[in-house]
Amino acid sequence: MFCSLHFKNFNSEDSSFSGVGFTDRSLMNNKMFINPFYSKPEIRYPCLWTYKVIGRDRDRVLEAIDEVMQQRPCEVHYSRSSSKGKYHSFSLEITLYSDNQRLSIYEALMRHPAIRIVL
Repeated sequence: MFCSLHFKNFNSEDSSFSGVGFTDRSLMNNKMFINPFYSKPEIRYPCLWTYKVIGRDRDRVLEAIDEVMQQRPCEVHYSRSSSKGKYHSFSLEITLYSDNQRLSIYEALMRHPAIRIVL
């Protein structure tokens, strides 16, 4: 069971954007955020969702994911390390049942000091 994504179009008086799933990403306080002026996906729940979680210390990132998920059924897979081995990424897969659940997990992951980026 995978999510079905549909993107809404963003229009303003002086510009128009037709969403295709891409977002403008910027760094803010060493954390990544998504520009809110781009398309917001309409997600049909329940669905299988994957977060990409990135941090410096491989073991601390795994511990952080464990703390945030608190016994929720999920799967974590090691993805890769950066070319210099400074960052490590993991895929966190979970079945979500609501937009609030998706956002609360995202926010909890972003607040953890061992995690640098969540996509």
